Amino acid sequence: MKYAQIVHNPTAGCGLHNKKFIINLMMSYDYSVAYISTKDEDAWRKFSPKPGIKLFIAGGDGTVTKVMNRILEIEKDKRPEIEILPLGTANNIYHSLRLNRLQERNKNDTNFDFGIINGHATKLNFFEGMGLGIFPHLIQEMQKAPEKFHATKDKINYALQSMIDLVGRFEGVQLNIVTDSGTFQGNFMLVEVMNIHFLGPQIPIPSEGNTRDGFLDLLMITIDHRSFFVDYLKKLLNGSTTKSDLSLFSTFCKVSKVNISFENELIHIDDEIFYSESRQNLELKLENKGLKVFPTDLEEFRC
Repeated sequence: MKYAQIVHNPTAGCGLHNKKFIINLMMSYDYSVAYISTKDEDAWRKFSPKPGIKLFIAGGDGTVTKVMNRILEIEKDKRPEIEILPLGTANNIYHSLRLNRLQERNKNDTNFDFGIINGHATKLNFFEGMGLGIFPHLIQEMQKAPEKFHATKDKINYALQSMIDLVGRFEGVQLNIVTDSGTFQGNFMLVEVMNIHFLGPQIPIPSEGNTRDGFLDLLMITIDHRSFFVDYLKKLLNGSTTKSDLSLFSTFCKVSKVNISFENELIHIDDEIFYSESRQNLELKLENKGLKVFPTDLEEFRC
């Protein structure tokens, strides 16, 4: 008998996988399961991963980052190996790990760098990315979305259509961006500093999104390219876009450190939104925090 810890978000995606389904599935793979629901506030508050026992995260990207933040609170040599069961809408972290050919399972190595943001009122962390422009506004729009979708594809299409509407009316953000690859100034539709390969509703960025290479991926689209961005999103909605389409009208570079200056703007850090009412100068960089994170090997969740 093998042992596993399960942290499960029962409302992830379209909420199609309940506690009984998850436990029965794990038992079918000969696991003895200790189960925690992220919706059980008391159990989640007391949750502490057990060293040496594999931890399965059953949920979407928000659940994955929530658990990884908790993992960082314990000593590096006591952190469990993490395996993701992708139950969310986009599952961008899972798909990035599946895509990246350098992320082979290696029990003796770590494979997930961790982002640090300095310059905010408090020191902040990120696993997916940080950005300004339309994406913080998209997150707000999705918080007002209908509670129930029949399928995750319906929710992704809803997000893409919401993006198209936002791009059509967005006025842009004035930013000054300083990196080791150059300095960029102007009025931007979107600026994203990424640690994974996919953005928002499964939008692929022009990179492999290697989560352990020590580099961040900087993606920028100016307001001048509004029409190109709308056309791209419409193609993505129709399933006809190619991987290279986004690079035709965006600026992309790999950086080890980024400084972004702005004033009175909405920002997102992973899936959390913050608003700055004063002048901000944020510094973003990566650290290796000893995380071992893998996409599941269980066939039922390969998507």
